[in-house]
Order: sequence, then C-alpha cells, then structure tokens
Amino acid sequence: MNISEFTLRLLLLFFPGIICACIVDALTVHRPRQPFFFMMQSFAMGLSSYFVYWLSCSVLNHWFFHSHSVRVGICDALLDKTTAISFREVGFVTIVAVALGIFITLSRKFKLPFRLGHRMRITNKFGELDVWGYTLNLKEIHWVTIRDHKKDLIYDGWVQAFSDDSQNDDHK
Repeated sequence: MNISEFTLRLLLLFFPGIICACIVDALTVHRPRQPFFFMMQSFAMGLSSYFVYWLSCSVLNHWFFHSHSVRVGICDALLDKTTAISFREVGFVTIVAVALGIFITLSRKFKLPFRLGHRMRITNKFGELDVWGYTLNLKEIHWVTIRDHKKDLIYDGWVQAFSDDSQNDDHK
C-alpha cells in the first residue's frame, strides 16, 4: 500500500486532533464509536486545536508584541507541497490539543452543554446514556429501592458505586 505525500502531510498535521480525540475517547463514557465518526471527530478537534493555537498566538502578539499578523502554517503546508511542515508548530498544537481534550472531557463530565441548554430552555435532555445513570450520578441520591415485581422482591440500600454498561444499547 502506497501512502501519498499528501496523505502523510495530512496525518502529521492532524496528529493533534487524533491525540485530542483519543483523550476524549478514553476518558468519557459513551457508546462504541464507529471508525468514520472517530475520524471526523479527530478532524474537527484538530482544526479546533489549530484555531485555539492561532487565537492564542494572536492575542499574545497583540498584547505583548503589538503585532497583528500571525501566520499558522497548516494551510500553506496542505496546499503547497514545497512548504515545509513546522514540527515546532505541530508540537505546540499538540499541547493545545491535550488541553482541549481535557477541557472537552470536563465539560462532558459536568454536562455543561446540557446545563446551558436547560438554562436557555431549549432542551430537556440530561446528558446520560440512560435514566439509571442520570439518577445515580446525582449528588443528592444516596438510598435506592429496587423492586422486582416478577419475583416479588424489594432491594433497599446505599449506592456507593455502580457499573455503566455503555456496550449494551438495547435493554431487553
């Protein structure tokens, strides 16, 4: 299998996005991802990492160096194969990608998009895979009663921890 020079450049330039997506994938609970979705997520997070890097450089240049022009070499390196890839830039963007991955993970853990949606009254979703996970992740819940009507049993007890089966999509 031959890998073209363009493909190699693309992989190298979107390495930060792959790192960011791997961090989010490893640290969050979710249903199994399809390879295409992971690839698109890596692409979007890579572009986001380069944007945050560009924005940070622009702000630093404006405040400290009083210069307004900041050039990020990703577009030049993708469009012109004679342009060398800046490994220094890829390294800095990878550091930004790690921070972005941690930020995305924290926003998912604390359900920030859903809280914002609730405040704006645009959604009723709660951000968990199921109601059981939502209920047990509430900080106020300590005591649980479970009834098995078929066997005529009642279970009462404190919940210290629970296992979330994100692999199982259908609960039959």
